Amino acid sequence: MRPGTVTIEGYGLDCWEYEELHGKSYDKTIFVGTGPLPNLPAKKLLRRIDELQKMTSKSLGWSPKQDEEDLAEFAGPGEWYFDGYSKDGYRIFSSFYSLLNRRSIFTEWFRTSSISLSMHKDTNGIWNFLWQIILGRELARRLERFPDASVSGFTLHILSTLIVSELWINNVKFVLVKAKEEKEEETKEAADALKEKGNEALKTKDFETAIEHYTDALDLVPKDPVYLSNRAAAYFSLHEYEKARKDAQACVDANPSYSKGWGRLGAAKFELGDYQGSMEAYKKGIEADGKGGSAILKQGYEDAKRKYESWKKVEHIDTPEVEKSKAAEQAKKAKDKDDEPKPWDEAWSLKGKTLQIHSLVHERQVEGLLRFAETMRWPYMNETRDYAEDVYGNLRGGTTIPIDLYDWIFGVVLPGKWMAYKIVAALVLCTPSLTKEVGTAKYYEMGLSLQKQTYWRSRTVLGRVLGCLPGVKFLCGWIGPCPPLTDGPYRKYIRIKTRKIAPPKQNDRTIRIGGPGPDEGEESIRIQPDEDIQRWMSEIKDDSRWSNPEPPVRQMTTCTLESIRLKKLPLDASLVANQSEMSEAEIEEEAQYRASLVFKIDNEEPVTYTLYTTPVFVTPPSCTGGLHQVHVRELPKFQRNVWNVEDLKAAEPTEYEDNGVMIINATGKGAETVARAWCSERGKSAVVRATGSACFSCAYHVASGKGLGTNVLIWVS
Repeated sequence: MRPGTVTIEGYGLDCWEYEELHGKSYDKTIFVGTGPLPNLPAKKLLRRIDELQKMTSKSLGWSPKQDEEDLAEFAGPGEWYFDGYSKDGYRIFSSFYSLLNRRSIFTEWFRTSSISLSMHKDTNGIWNFLWQIILGRELARRLERFPDASVSGFTLHILSTLIVSELWINNVKFVLVKAKEEKEEETKEAADALKEKGNEALKTKDFETAIEHYTDALDLVPKDPVYLSNRAAAYFSLHEYEKARKDAQACVDANPSYSKGWGRLGAAKFELGDYQGSMEAYKKGIEADGKGGSAILKQGYEDAKRKYESWKKVEHIDTPEVEKSKAAEQAKKAKDKDDEPKPWDEAWSLKGKTLQIHSLVHERQVEGLLRFAETMRWPYMNETRDYAEDVYGNLRGGTTIPIDLYDWIFGVVLPGKWMAYKIVAALVLCTPSLTKEVGTAKYYEMGLSLQKQTYWRSRTVLGRVLGCLPGVKFLCGWIGPCPPLTDGPYRKYIRIKTRKIAPPKQNDRTIRIGGPGPDEGEESIRIQPDEDIQRWMSEIKDDSRWSNPEPPVRQMTTCTLESIRLKKLPLDASLVANQSEMSEAEIEEEAQYRASLVFKIDNEEPVTYTLYTTPVFVTPPSCTGGLHQVHVRELPKFQRNVWNVEDLKAAEPTEYEDNGVMIINATGKGAETVARAWCSERGKSAVVRATGSACFSCAYHVASGKGLGTNVLIWVS
């Protein structure tokens, strides 16, 4: 396919885009869920991401029940559960679409240039982001299982979610690392200082103040056994024995070898009347001491034992205090069992850890960026390579990089226009001498002007017109390197102002591409009203009456592009009112230009073409079975509307309109660029035929009314 051109399918997509922007608006009703959603902790989201990444395929679980449980965990209550649900593709996708189309929760990634930016937009951004990734992946797994299931609601929002989920799962890895020891030490020092204040208050019998300080210390270092033990002592002194028991129990749970904690627990249980529990606590404290136990522990054990034995002789019914204490302990055990961290989730707990995001494809992305730069003959190659090779290492070392470069390094870029936007943004951001001055483009269709060359998006007018210049490459949605602008501006993104060309329509309503339709000259092959049918049939069947139409004769014309000129247009009226509040750089970002190309054709005076429209140039598919013949009755239409490029500027519409397909002979050196520029000025899309493409007959019919309806054929070779 020739640079600056599209396939027939691409032409159809251009027509679709035009209809979306300028055509009749249609109601697009989709169902969106409104039911309650699950409250998912971070560790559960991270755990599921890890599971999805470790799967060797997208296949579903080993049982329908597991599949439904996977959905229930992350999709929340709804119609995910009923007999046979996992076998009903329609119900599955209907539920998924109604959930993912909740745009108040999930990001419409197809509308944004940066996927990663949505992850960092607020405190909940990353978790909603991961939730959407998980749901997108779960949907993809089920789409593979039910490839023929069809249901409304599959929007661009859903499609972009599927693509981003695939990219993220394959290209990004989460890693949990322990928090820096320095930070832990600082926190522990602050907590110890609070503990000392509590100890001072305890010595002066200011128990309430002591409790406040110990509580503050525990906020910094939860479950510290010393802080818990000391606060238990303060509660005990205030005769709040149940609170003392809870703290002492938490203390020994955190450190079973802390004998002082067992002593606190034994004392609290003793005062609550749980003499057996007190005796057991003191006994464990003596065992934990390792030196036979302190005198206080031994005395406590003997006191509890004496009380317990005395109690056994007199009373066998627990006191209300003991019953209350035992009931509370049993309730706590039951709750602890319910709340017991699941080992598969707890492995991803963020407590005491830092979440790091690693790129699995950074080397591939850097290699791809440098290959792109080399192919497009980037003039800052050495500088770009030096920066790009170290960019990921610098990021891992704590250096901040722009979000567009971050997206590229992590390989999370949507295909199409955003891919084209992102690769040049990454290229400029990896070129320090350009970064500050040029930065990133505000609009994805902007081209880049440098001192000695320019680069243009392939779908913009300069990309399409200049794509046929010798030495110009077409890669990743870009055309370049193209000649520089004659009078600047340089080192700047440029937005060219044009209008799109309306595709051919039937009855001014429906875009029609291909199929039966009128074609100038076609009537001559049909039987005429006064013609003998037998004679007509004989002529049609006569092989000698069929031949190959002669293509345009090769021209010796030489066409040279002398300059690319830009004319700055007035600022859009909608922005003029706010111009006083805009910076000079912001005003310049909004600037639009009109482009003109100046050509020298042989020794004639220079010819200027102003690019008012963005035409579509179509490369027709290759023919099969050799050249295709036409009947001699059709031959005139292949010759009557042929134009040489040097005559195009003076051509009047009455001379080439309504006269069949206009054939532009662009066989001369550089003539194709002139032909394309003429199409832009006159608002004509065209079929471009070059060696290896369709034969003359087929290329003509592709351009004709029964083909694409461009009615212009540029014959290159």
